Amino acid sequence: SSDGDDVALHFNPLIGQKVTLSSFRNGKWESEESASAEPFTKGAPFTMFFAINTEEGYEVFVNGVKHCMFKHRIPVEKVSTLNIGGDVSLNMIGYINVSTTVIPYVGTIPEGIKPDMAVCFQGTVPADSDQYVLLYYGDDVALHFKPCIGQKVTLNSFRNGKWESEESASAEPFTRGAPFTMFFAINTEGYEVFVNGVKHCMFKHRIPVEKVSTLNIGGDVSLNMIGYINVS
Repeated sequence: SSDGDDVALHFNPLIGQKVTLSSFRNGKWESEESASAEPFTKGAPFTMFFAINTEEGYEVFVNGVKHCMFKHRIPVEKVSTLNIGGDVSLNMIGYINVSTTVIPYVGTIPEGIKPDMAVCFQGTVPADSDQYVLLYYGDDVALHFKPCIGQKVTLNSFRNGKWESEESASAEPFTRGAPFTMFFAINTEGYEVFVNGVKHCMFKHRIPVEKVSTLNIGGDVSLNMIGYINVS
């Protein structure tokens, strides 16, 4: 929504049909556009990003794949409100300052991590990938997340100069050559890991979250985006 009763982007997915996109301005709906594919399935989870390109428009990604683009009709600086309705169940909404990455990546987490925030990633596992590693750490390593393609994911922590007891997740959710979106949702209990909209595993806190200040990503992975969300 924008100033007054105008609508900068109306995104309307009808299950089993094409997605329609339009805008509403000066008291009337404007020309409608449609996307060539319908990316949602009844009963299935999804992750979706609206990436706002200030020069061009809204890029829509569903489950890690670009779905469509809607060019700006109303200046972005006039858009102030988000309105969601209809038959959908949402676990998380957030606003992300997007950063691109080069692997290996080491970066400071703005203001550190805390409960009720999430770290999100969007990327692709290369076709020849064997594994990649994601670390949250301060002086020690609070979470070492290691997916080995075709095997289970292992999770661990490193403290006082040594690795601690290793845990493994029951499923390996990544596929060579396939895109993915991933969220690490931090709560008072631990790190909840979601891949392509499905909860994958939980790793309970071993190191207090206030001591975690840095994110490190390495290995065979291509990332388009890293972002930090305050979960609502």
